[in-house]
Amino acid sequence: VRDRTTKTYEYRCYRRDGSVIWVRMKNSIVSLEGVSDTVLLGIVTDITEEREAQQKLRETNGQLRFLNESAHDILAQPDSAQAIEHTLRNIVQYFAVERAYVIELDHDRRVMNNTYEICAEGVRSEKEKLQNIPFEVSPLWFEILQKNENVRIDSVDALGDDQRALRELLQAQGIRSMLATPLLCEGKLIGYAGVDNPTRAVDQIVHLAALSDYITVLLVRRNLNAEIDSEQKMFLDLMNDMRDGFVRLKAGADGKFMLVYINDSMRRFLRADEKMMQSAYALDTLAGVHPDDRPFAVENIRRCLAKDRPAGERVRCRLVRGDGTYVSVSLSGRESRDEQGRRYLNLFYYLDTAEEAGSM
Repeated sequence: VRDRTTKTYEYRCYRRDGSVIWVRMKNSIVSLEGVSDTVLLGIVTDITEEREAQQKLRETNGQLRFLNESAHDILAQPDSAQAIEHTLRNIVQYFAVERAYVIELDHDRRVMNNTYEICAEGVRSEKEKLQNIPFEVSPLWFEILQKNENVRIDSVDALGDDQRALRELLQAQGIRSMLATPLLCEGKLIGYAGVDNPTRAVDQIVHLAALSDYITVLLVRRNLNAEIDSEQKMFLDLMNDMRDGFVRLKAGADGKFMLVYINDSMRRFLRADEKMMQSAYALDTLAGVHPDDRPFAVENIRRCLAKDRPAGERVRCRLVRGDGTYVSVSLSGRESRDEQGRRYLNLFYYLDTAEEAGSM
């Protein structure tokens, strides 16, 4: 009143029916014709819809920020298991849930297993109890999840007797409400991501579906890496079981060939420990070849790497052993390339052709 300025206020108030609305009040000092006193004029506007729209916008922005940060964390983490656990930890914090977890399905044995779980502080883990759970405990779930739809239970206690086994299983874990979202790979249900007892942003929790897609990608990546590791181990076992020697070299931009792999037979043949391999062969494999034989070795390598010449001819060269002596052996080579186009040279040493060749 003293400043004779217009002031605007926004606040909540009760209506007669007890509901709460948001209003905007604009107060102004005005002069009215025929009225000698100063008049305070207040205009009140219902802005409930405007406020709700603003709140939804803030929630949407928060969701997008949460999803973007989760996607960034997943892409930045090379270890799939750690990336999944980090994602679950974010879910626990964002939605204020007691547990966030991943259940994977074993279709051959028709059981499900809790493979990843993050709990809020003070909440006990249920992971060990959720192993080898038969599909029959919740058959309806799989029908819903297979359709790429979420399973939402607002009250576990309200589940009917037709779902008694499920109700008792959830009650035993202290679960009052939960949500499960499907993990689908090429249309096949491989599991689901779940949260127990969410207390914050409950209406937004359906957006877990976006995170479940991230988790599915991580599970697929984990399984592919496991297959690659298994195949690589099988390959190394086969190479180590070979009677002859096998060495793999990587072609460097400087023209040198770095040692990538040497099988056990070749290591024993060279009487080499790790220190000797590093000093004689690791940085430049030709350093371990007798100086007089290097031109022949270089020529054989050149043939292996030449266009339309995948394999070099069999040649002999002298290699240094761990005791300083040289041994002459017959070898041949073949080129290979990885997906990035990097060149490798695979050398096969025929150890039954070895001959002692003096010392350094």
